[in-house]
Amino acid sequence: MSAELFLKAVADSTRLKILSSLMEKPKFVEEIAMELNITVSTASFHLKKLQAVGFVVSKKEQYYQTYSLNPHSLDRSLKDIIKENREIHKNAFNKEVLDECFMDGKLLALPVQIKKREVVLGEIAKKFKKNRIYSDKEVHLIIADVFDEFILIKNEMLKYGYLERVENGLRVLKTLSKKSE
Repeated sequence: MSAELFLKAVADSTRLKILSSLMEKPKFVEEIAMELNITVSTASFHLKKLQAVGFVVSKKEQYYQTYSLNPHSLDRSLKDIIKENREIHKNAFNKEVLDECFMDGKLLALPVQIKKREVVLGEIAKKFKKNRIYSDKEVHLIIADVFDEFILIKNEMLKYGYLERVENGLRVLKTLSKKSE
């Protein structure tokens, strides 16, 4: 869930009152409407908004919907929500950059913009295993599969800390691949 949706859901005083009411016990829409002195349709509208972001769950009991708090939905801190939101936007940015810069697994051009360049170098770094030492020739061959100017990419990977020169070759310091971390 994005931070915007979360914050919009709790930015309404009626929704906060509904959440407060549901902290006591699960309730029917009609009970909530009567308790808060609002119409059933207004209560239903706000419950749907709260349900959409996961604060409220419902279950059918005969002809009625019973609403209750989702027990874990309020356990998240604002810090966690902002962090998640940052990840969502970062992933969208990374995908956009990779779609723009790669075609059929080949790098079309190394971006000039630093943030885009780091995304591209990180994608190339996935082809390496972290902490393994490669010879210059091995590094050149791996990069050449992606981009013809392999020396440029190797130098950029050294500059941005993906590789470091060691006595017997190049050590991979970081990759973006989760399984190699």
